[in-house]
Amino acid sequence: FSLRPSHSEFAREAHPDGYAPDDHPVKEVSWYGAAAYCDWLSLAADLPRAYDHRTWECNGGDPYGAEGYRLPTEAEWERAARWPDGRSYAWGEEPPSPSRVNANLGLGWSSPVGSYAPSALGFSDLSGNVWEWCNDWKDCIEDSLSRINPVGPDSAVSRVQKGGSWRHAPEALRSAGCRGGYAYNTYAYVGFRICRSVIDP
Repeated sequence: FSLRPSHSEFAREAHPDGYAPDDHPVKEVSWYGAAAYCDWLSLAADLPRAYDHRTWECNGGDPYGAEGYRLPTEAEWERAARWPDGRSYAWGEEPPSPSRVNANLGLGWSSPVGSYAPSALGFSDLSGNVWEWCNDWKDCIEDSLSRINPVGPDSAVSRVQKGGSWRHAPEALRSAGCRGGYAYNTYAYVGFRICRSVIDP
């Protein structure tokens, strides 16, 4: 038998010659690392931290009211991918293909950010490239259209990841889909994006 390589070993073997990390999404960051980065960025911008580092709760359970930078809720992420027509994929209804998305080991590694057409709201790589951590504990939202600004459960075993990745099959790319990841784990195919609420004066 053979031992399965660790994530870091897989990453060293997979990336192509000439890989320029500055052009690619950040990978191998745990959920805690992503949340801590949001807080670092908030403090650098003279904003209050969104996360309580004892409980890792975001703004007392109200992420939408946080003033600082944070991870998007699952609902926000999905809204960004599905606007304006409830589309199945960030680019629309057309099936996944190598010209639309980096997935299913097509390239064997992440692609530079913005290599594919953006979503209708102008966001790059909501489908494919790397899974993205969301703020919520994993309880993938059902019937979210009937709820206003839903948030995940108070606790669970894992945190939400959305969007699929370069390593996963096209079925994982659907905007409504999600999966969970242990918040302390890092993965060669999981990254994050940050957001900030627009707070009414």
